[in-house]
Amino acid sequence: MDRLRTRYEAGEVVPALAADCGCSVSTIYRLLRKAGTTMRPQHQTGPAARRAARPP
Repeated sequence: MDRLRTRYEAGEVVPALAADCGCSVSTIYRLLRKAGTTMRPQHQTGPAARRAARPP
């Protein structure tokens, strides 16, 4: 878990960590939370995010 936390805090993305470890993305998130990792904000995608990003 410490190695995952270090890599995540260094900027690696969760899908890459999951692929390297051979487990699911949700498992990585669970392990990171269990290790007390401060999580980065989630990206918003899709039409709602694009509308929010446009100036009024």
